[in-house]
Amino acid sequence: GLKMVTTKKDDDDEDEETPTDVDFLSSIDICLVTRSDVLLMQNWDHVNGVLDCLNQQPKQISDIDFSRVRNYFLEGQGAHWRQLILVSSF
Repeated sequence: GLKMVTTKKDDDDEDEETPTDVDFLSSIDICLVTRSDVLLMQNWDHVNGVLDCLNQQPKQISDIDFSRVRNYFLEGQGAHWRQLILVSSF
């Protein structure tokens, strides 16, 4: 899933994970996590790792129309404006 896309294993150290290009997660306004009770029974660290990748500054700025980007994303405040919705059965 997203954990495999957002991190990669180093060849030198199999336990060490390095972040990859997560520019596609930089402008998430609403994050909806459904069935979070099931994710809690699996590995919640994967959810935390993906949530940490949200709303970071993009590393590559090619093909970006800055007139369409909201100012709070450019100022690095996107995480403060993001709506995080967790849905579970309990």
